[in-house]
Order: sequence, then C-alpha cells, then structure tokens
Amino acid sequence: MNVLIIFFAIFIPIFIAFFWFMTYQNRKEGKEKEPLYIKIISSFAVALIITLVFMFFIFIIFGTASFTTVIFNLDIDIKTILFISVTIVAYSIIVDHLIFTAVKHIAGENLLLIFSMFVIRLIIFISICSLYALTFNITIIISIVLNLLFTAIDYININKKEE
Repeated sequence: MNVLIIFFAIFIPIFIAFFWFMTYQNRKEGKEKEPLYIKIISSFAVALIITLVFMFFIFIIFGTASFTTVIFNLDIDIKTILFISVTIVAYSIIVDHLIFTAVKHIAGENLLLIFSMFVIRLIIFISICSLYALTFNITIIISIVLNLLFTAIDYININKKEE
C-alpha cells in the first residue's frame, strides 16, 4: 500500500506539471490547439516513465537496506526502511550531484574525491537515519552499507572515465 502511495505521490505532480506545460507552451507559441486527449496521453506517458525511473532507484535503495537488515538481523519496520529509501533517493537526486561536483572541482578526480564523498555521505546518511529515530548502531550500519553502494558507483564511474 505504501508503494502505491509513493508511486502516485510522484506520478500525479509530474502529470499535472507536464500537462500544464503543454497547455501553457501551446498558448505562448500561438500554435494550433492540440486535442485534449493528446495532451492527456502525452502527459501520462512522460509522467509514467519518470515515475518508473524514480521507483527503480527507490527499490534499489530499499533492497539494499532490506538486505542489510536481514544480514545484520536488525529490528526495523518495513515502512521505516521505505521512508529512509525515499529520503535517500530524494537527497541523491537533489543535492548529491551538486556536492559531488563541488568536491570534484576542489579535489580533482582521484581517491581524495571518493574518500571525501564517503565522509560527506556518511554524515548525511547518519542524519537521515537519525530523523527516523533509529538506534545509533542501526543508523551506523545502514549508513555505511548504503554509503558503500554509492562509493562503489563513484569508483566505477571515475575508473571508466580514466580508460
């Protein structure tokens, strides 16, 4: 049930925004009016694609956090894991790239960049997990495991660019 709520919480604003954009852009450019069903179908398709991409990343983080709770035998509610996953994906999409770019300009593309991002993300992930009132041990474990996932992705991307 929570997954459907998250799906529609992402889908509906994107659908409305794209529908409004198509209507506003047609009025602004003075083009012929497109039929309403074309706007609805186009908005639905774009919103569905974007929502599915968001949900894919949420499920990756959710799966990693769930796997961590099983491996380390942590006592965390599934809803809490889902909310942590959504928060971390939102952070990754909104803020992480900006921080990564700033640190990359300061440190360059090397191991210092990876280590700096590991420390920054660890602090941020600990803060995110603390928002959900998890114990310190659970917070540290989940933060480190999720951070290792992000660090592995950064390491792979930097090594691909060097080749």
